[in-house]
Amino acid sequence: MWGARESTDKPPKVPPSKQHIKRESANDGTVPPAPIQWPPEACIIHPLSGDIKLMDQHPDLAGVIRESFKIITRKTLFDNAFPLVESHANLAQDCLYMAAKSKRANAIKEHIKKDENFVRNLQDLVSLLSLLLVLFHNIAHNVFR
Repeated sequence: MWGARESTDKPPKVPPSKQHIKRESANDGTVPPAPIQWPPEACIIHPLSGDIKLMDQHPDLAGVIRESFKIITRKTLFDNAFPLVESHANLAQDCLYMAAKSKRANAIKEHIKKDENFVRNLQDLVSLLSLLLVLFHNIAHNVFR
């Protein structure tokens, strides 16, 4: 028949959930582990503008980020008002982890522990606030002397 011939150039269309991903084996003959599929509440929503916004995130993740603001405020005001620049990343990660733990957001807590890119993306939000809080603390300290 005229239209019954299938094209051999294109692979059959299969929904993404049914597709098989070929994984290259490593040099030692082992297959690398598949990436972890995190639940929606533990994933960052990246808008097209590129700026991660708190209001765009899942309510559970937004709650953890807000809680990390409180923790980072306490840490900068009472523990270490002038953390070294090199320790800002660790401070942000620790505060995010403590916030996820206090909010009982286990999926987010595990994502923080296991995925450096996830933490790195959230650090932009948390570290910026940290710097602003330190600046505010310095101004308040100078005004009330």
